[in-house]
Amino acid sequence: MPRILVIKTSSLGDLVHCQTALQEAHWNEPELVVDWVSEEGFAAIPKSCAWVDRVHPVALRRWRKSLLSRETRVEVRLALDALAERSYDLVIDAQGLLKSAWLVSRARVSKGGRWGFDWSSAREPLASLVLDHKVHSPPNDHAVARLRTLFSKALGYSIKGPLHIGHGWGNDHTPEEAESASRSVGLHQRDDAMGMRGWVVLAHGSSRPEKEWPEGHWIGLGRILFRSGLLPVFPWGSPAEYERAMRLAKASQGRCLPRLSLEDLRPVLRLATAVVGVDSGITHWAAALGRPTVGLFTGTPARRFGLDWAPQAASLEGPSMAIDRVTAVLRGWELV
Repeated sequence: MPRILVIKTSSLGDLVHCQTALQEAHWNEPELVVDWVSEEGFAAIPKSCAWVDRVHPVALRRWRKSLLSRETRVEVRLALDALAERSYDLVIDAQGLLKSAWLVSRARVSKGGRWGFDWSSAREPLASLVLDHKVHSPPNDHAVARLRTLFSKALGYSIKGPLHIGHGWGNDHTPEEAESASRSVGLHQRDDAMGMRGWVVLAHGSSRPEKEWPEGHWIGLGRILFRSGLLPVFPWGSPAEYERAMRLAKASQGRCLPRLSLEDLRPVLRLATAVVGVDSGITHWAAALGRPTVGLFTGTPARRFGLDWAPQAASLEGPSMAIDRVTAVLRGWELV
């Protein structure tokens, strides 16, 4: 039974892409045992996958802010000790950064078992120097395609046709999760639910301004959804996003979600009627969970980051696409 360690620490969308590609590896190697190194804030992604055995959380982002403190040194030692508890047949650096190369160098792996991207493919070429086997996958290819290439080369199987996802994501929900999701969006009261047949998550937040969609467009789309009996709900992850979510919700008769952990956000996405979002981790996660998802690629190329790998998703591209392009997709899916 081959055991591998995958190193993909951040960010949310990158972990989602990695998990979709890893699913294909699991199909080709059903006995494969996968452990995963992830940033602590994103560990919910690999933990949600049925065929990931152990997740090693690390806190590289937090540690680098206090490298000399005693608490940081203790945490680093404990994390590395946990990483060294098992020996692996292969360690695969799916990140291609110096920080992931450092983790590769600290893992226990069979001789010749370190895999990753080559000098011209890694985001930080120096990361390739610690590897035994270096895979070429052009940086301008789609992120999912690059990872499919990496895993297929490392594990020795052929890529056959398009990627189909769904198995192993833990998509089934319990009544408790359904109740939690309804409470999060504010539809747990009978009076609140009157006239509403579901909710649509509008993922407006991004760490990069060029990825954003105009607030007026979000408001216009939210009003269309509300008139269709679908409650627009707005997640957020920072104070600035919270203020915007409050404005958008008020203007569109929607709801600003409370602050949610990834564990609590997952059923909200999983049970949504649809998701519309900018190029962000939430949007990619919703697509991977099989929800009808419209991705708005205002500042990033869809050919590299689009949602064509997902079961029911559309990628709209342009600096400020009109609302009717989004509603046309939703109408095509008979959602509005």
